[in-house]
Amino acid sequence: QWARAFLVSSSSDSLDSSETVAVVVVDACMCFPNLKTAALRALAKTRGTHHPLTEANTCVCATHTHAAPGGFAPFGLYNVTTGGAVSVAFDAAVQGVAEALDAALNDAIGRPRCALSLTRATLAGAAVNRSTHAYRRNPASERAEVDSLGSGTEGVDETLTVLRMGEIRDGVD
Repeated sequence: QWARAFLVSSSSDSLDSSETVAVVVVDACMCFPNLKTAALRALAKTRGTHHPLTEANTCVCATHTHAAPGGFAPFGLYNVTTGGAVSVAFDAAVQGVAEALDAALNDAIGRPRCALSLTRATLAGAAVNRSTHAYRRNPASERAEVDSLGSGTEGVDETLTVLRMGEIRDGVD
């Protein structure tokens, strides 16, 4: 499993916490807020407080894989299948997130600016509603929101959103 961190900053010469955002994507089924808190504490142990990352500008999210270890949730129900909490799994996730953030901060030093672009498109036929019967039991107002997106499949939002990060070379990304 991996954790990958990306920093985005509008700060031109140094990373400022009011102008910097970190996104960490963890190969896990899910993440809980305690993972971010613990990872930022671990990062502070190695870097001190000389970095721009805080609870407010750091997002830790999961890829939603079912192939990762369990037992790292702060809630007992999520740990039922593993027989309870598994501290080594939580500690490994914390270490991975902290290392990914540290690497992203190191990579940001002296790097050229990059361009961000956001693209939206329709990706028709790539997904299905796993339970149309259950979907139809949602309130009509909620179904209307999803169905108004123009999808050809009932109850499926076929909108694909991609954030692209690319290095600027000679003024062209």
